[in-house]
Amino acid sequence: MFFERSPGQTNYTVAHYRPFLKVDCFYYRMKDLKPSVWMKDIKIAYDPAGMLKNCKNLSARHSYRMTEEEFFIWQGKLFAYFHEVYRRAMRDEESYVHTLIIGLKWLIAAGWYIEKGIQPNSFGDWSKIEGERSPLEAFQLKLLENWRIGSNASGNLETIRKMVPAARRVHRSLCMRINQPGQVHKIDEVLELIL
Repeated sequence: MFFERSPGQTNYTVAHYRPFLKVDCFYYRMKDLKPSVWMKDIKIAYDPAGMLKNCKNLSARHSYRMTEEEFFIWQGKLFAYFHEVYRRAMRDEESYVHTLIIGLKWLIAAGWYIEKGIQPNSFGDWSKIEGERSPLEAFQLKLLENWRIGSNASGNLETIRKMVPAARRVHRSLCMRINQPGQVHKIDEVLELIL
């Protein structure tokens, strides 16, 4: 039916077909394909020479471990989103608040992925986080579902208060995972300004 492309993107196209089928197409040269965590779960439709199968088999040995740099980026976004959702709620910037709450939900879900040794998608990409393909536990999916956007500032502030226990727990877990115990209480410093 149509193709969806991004400017400057030469190795990626999304093809949309009838009746509501979408195919993400990535174009690679064999020399560019390397074993990685992203290649572990690929489904191979056609590989007569077995080159993709070999890459997939070698990828089985790879597992995701968050780096210190990735942790500090994640932590910075988590803290900034809590502060920004508060600011915007106080200014009655409802659409902005909704976007920020969804971002906070994603950041917490990404933390859960990391705890499971799964590399999260790029920031804001919800693919496979919810629904039947999700690797998250039922209680985690229920939390995501229950963190609903409010109809006003007080409702939205109540939503972020509900997110705090999960955010604290996953933050602590990731601090310990990358051997940064000194960062554990930083979240309390950040949250005490808005709660």
